[in-house]
Amino acid sequence: MREHEGYDKYRYDGRVLYGTVSDAVSEHAVEDVRTPKEISEPAEKDRPRKRKRGGERGKGRSRAIVVCLAVFLFSLSVFLADVLSGASTLADYVALFTGKRTDAEIYYAVYATHSTDMGVSYKNAAAIQAEGGAGYVLKRGEEYYVIVSAYETKEDADAVLNKHRNYGVIEIEIYPFSREKCPSLSLAESGSETYKEAYEFLYGVANDMASGVYDASEMKKRLTSKRAEIAAYEEAFRTGVSGKEDNAGIEYKVQLKSMLAAFDNLLSHDKELVAEARYYSVLILHSYSLFTEKYFK
Repeated sequence: MREHEGYDKYRYDGRVLYGTVSDAVSEHAVEDVRTPKEISEPAEKDRPRKRKRGGERGKGRSRAIVVCLAVFLFSLSVFLADVLSGASTLADYVALFTGKRTDAEIYYAVYATHSTDMGVSYKNAAAIQAEGGAGYVLKRGEEYYVIVSAYETKEDADAVLNKHRNYGVIEIEIYPFSREKCPSLSLAESGSETYKEAYEFLYGVANDMASGVYDASEMKKRLTSKRAEIAAYEEAFRTGVSGKEDNAGIEYKVQLKSMLAAFDNLLSHDKELVAEARYYSVLILHSYSLFTEKYFK
């Protein structure tokens, strides 16, 4: 195995590779859950003396409380008037105060490892794929996360995390299709759930094949049928916007082409179909997530 620059060797523990032996140990480090020694009460003479209430400081606090209460009541009245008039929605205010919108659809990508070293992450990804996992490398900030699979519900993701305590989860947000925010994509509205259908299909066939419900030949028959559906939608959209597409239209065509390429790659493979199906299911979600963040957020 070729050594990566900056690491003496790679260690394979049957599941993932680690940059060094110390990395492998830290990945499975046991949390110290010992109860700290009880802190004794300070002696009476060591207790801080309470300040007497009243005086100028007390009056100042009272004035501050009154001002804060007045600001709160005013803000509440404006909020209710705004929502009742239809000018804004509750989601807008949630986004204002929390920084997150409530209308995004959330998928839960469970990862096995993460590292700031891209080379290490891709080697870990190969190990995950060898065991039937997606092995998709998702970059967030400076970290590269090796995804095992992506799930539609938090409950499903939590079930995996409960079995693998050293795993973690990353949320993938997909914002709803909106012709109001991007009118040039109005022709795509009829198939706006194509990404979801492709993800659910690949996620399902991977599980079916892994559990022995289908063999490779049966899986490919289903892949061929689903690919034909996506191809028909892709052709209709491409023909409809031909000659008048803007950047959004061009990027959406790329999204559809990428989905078709995923199916083509699966149809051309005879081995590791389970891992490949899971890989492309995550790729489709992540790619479309970035697209919706750009045009629909």
